[in-house]
Amino acid sequence: DIRGSIGAVIAGMAEGRRSAQEITIFDGTGVSLQLVVNLAVDADPAPIVKLAAELAQRFDAHLVGLAAADVPPLVATGEGLVYEGEVMQIQR
Repeated sequence: DIRGSIGAVIAGMAEGRRSAQEITIFDGTGVSLQLVVNLAVDADPAPIVKLAAELAQRFDAHLVGLAAADVPPLVATGEGLVYEGEVMQIQR
């Protein structure tokens, strides 16, 4: 019996295996492995990019993106934790 796609099983929208006797068959035709790396803005990116490239090669994947962002610190307010920029907007 086909119960759903692997995505539906992962999302909890379809039931996966109920016992060790059941098997899961995943048809990965046309699916490629992709790797995206997040870089620290205040650190040398070379070691992380090198590791990402090595992992992509090892798993026959594609390194499809690099990202870096200077994330503002969180600030505690009566509304909970918010980013510093949001505090200025709340105060206006």
